[in-house]
Amino acid sequence: MKTIEITKGMNGYPEGLYQTEIFETVEEMKTAINNGENDFSIYRQKNGWDFWEYVGFATKPFNMQDELVQDMKNIIVVDKDYDVDDIKEVIEDNYPECEHDDEDEKAERIKWIENLAKNIHEEMNEYINRYGIIYEIFEVENSDENPIDMWEKETVRYSDDVWTLAIGK
Repeated sequence: MKTIEITKGMNGYPEGLYQTEIFETVEEMKTAINNGENDFSIYRQKNGWDFWEYVGFATKPFNMQDELVQDMKNIIVVDKDYDVDDIKEVIEDNYPECEHDDEDEKAERIKWIENLAKNIHEEMNEYINRYGIIYEIFEVENSDENPIDMWEKETVRYSDDVWTLAIGK
């Protein structure tokens, strides 16, 4: 267990500070559950903040497969060597044309795809220029393994965007 400081405010500033403990491993939480404890809390800390804040309750560890499936709903997978036209193809495959669209809606969709493809290509190149690589979480192509299965299934702490979430007492 790790001791953290909780603030009552939602802005990271110290207000009504108190201390609590968060689990460092799933095994710690499962031991607490086996000992009859079932009243756990979820806390979050924004990158750069010293304090954590309470955000809800938990009865079991986070299920990362559920979190990943939720996040994957809006993911477009592109290769680092794709040009704008390649990216447009990927978007068109992921967002097929609706058969009920009129000509204006079809033209609007084409414009939206072109703008999105250009933006993705620019962001990808900016990232490559800045960091020299594209960080790949997992490779979907040429893999027999389901990417969801590659993730640890349960955890008591994870980061999402600028937040770290943890389960504690």
